[in-house]
Amino acid sequence: MKKIILFLIVCFFLVPCLYADDNNGISNRSFEIGLAHTNISFSNDFLSIGDIFQETTVINIDDLKNGFNLNMALGVTPFYFSFNKSDSWGFGLSLGLDFNGIVSLPGNMITLGQAVNEKPDVSGAAFINADLPIFFHISRLKLKVGPSVFYPLLFVQPDISYTNMIVPGGTEFDFRYNLRVYTPFSLEDGNFLDITATPGVDINLGIEYPLSEALGITGKLRFLDFKIGADLYNLPLLPAQLNNYMEMRGRIGSDEPINIFSDGFGNLFDESAGEINYGDQNVGISRPLKMLAWADWRPFGQVLHFIPTVGFTINPFYNDPLSMEYGLKTRLNIGNVFIATAGVGYYDRLWKNSIDVALNFKFMELNLGIDMRSADFIKSWQGSGFGMNVGMKFGL
Repeated sequence: MKKIILFLIVCFFLVPCLYADDNNGISNRSFEIGLAHTNISFSNDFLSIGDIFQETTVINIDDLKNGFNLNMALGVTPFYFSFNKSDSWGFGLSLGLDFNGIVSLPGNMITLGQAVNEKPDVSGAAFINADLPIFFHISRLKLKVGPSVFYPLLFVQPDISYTNMIVPGGTEFDFRYNLRVYTPFSLEDGNFLDITATPGVDINLGIEYPLSEALGITGKLRFLDFKIGADLYNLPLLPAQLNNYMEMRGRIGSDEPINIFSDGFGNLFDESAGEINYGDQNVGISRPLKMLAWADWRPFGQVLHFIPTVGFTINPFYNDPLSMEYGLKTRLNIGNVFIATAGVGYYDRLWKNSIDVALNFKFMELNLGIDMRSADFIKSWQGSGFGMNVGMKFGL
């Protein structure tokens, strides 16, 4: 029983690769140290705060006909530093820990509707990483290069399918699940010092270009001051490797059509369901690849920014790995002391409505941010999910 509880905890409290906005509008310091930067979030598209905090909570299963999505995330950067030489070149080092857990169940599966080989998303991963970001200029073009070494702590590999359809002679019903949790060591013998995993390598790339300045527009029309850029995150160079796994598998159903009235339920359940098995099999893991193109329009100089973003993510932890990304942020910068950024966008398959505040006292900076989020746009405004980030920076 303890092993089953451990297995469920591992499966449903996992976590992601988070993408932080590394340009908050503050003038760059020559030297900067960041401490305890933390992001934490939880979201769903079924229950909101209004549904939970009432005298009687009513759950209507029919409301799940469009499916159910649950996301949990945690990211921690306990330390980083950066050096900036007059905004012409610079480098840094950061250490981080990222987790992500996803549960996405189709509506047909939840309501026992008809479907053929429908596959839910139940997955997650955890990594520690060390990044070495570097930037430099070639004429007006700013180039960013950030190699990263990441080490997998956890990876959940699901194989789940659901079939339910009416056929001659009865109903064809088949629900199969096989969840493998890969770890850097064997959970069977509990020897945490016998590490079998190997790290992976990927790289971040980026460009920025002051297009309006290069075209000579800024000198004529000040309100058309803007720059453009693009960032590529986690371009894989070498996948990480995990070997040890813990597995739970089972089946509910039959290869033959089922007639409940004559056959009953006795032959539907797999007697081995719920058993925990252990094994060794090598699996390669890469972090989600993300590409974002953006523009930074400053109609009134550095006081006000409008930042539209569009791009895509290829996330191997989903059955359908490709998803689009887009959003718009507005940033207010008062004297480079108070910087507030509000945004609405669709990122990492979630609608996120955020506000971030930075208080900059040159030698010290405090960053705080909150957001409401959900896979459903309407639910993202109703308190179905929340995110929070906090961190401090010191420098000159």
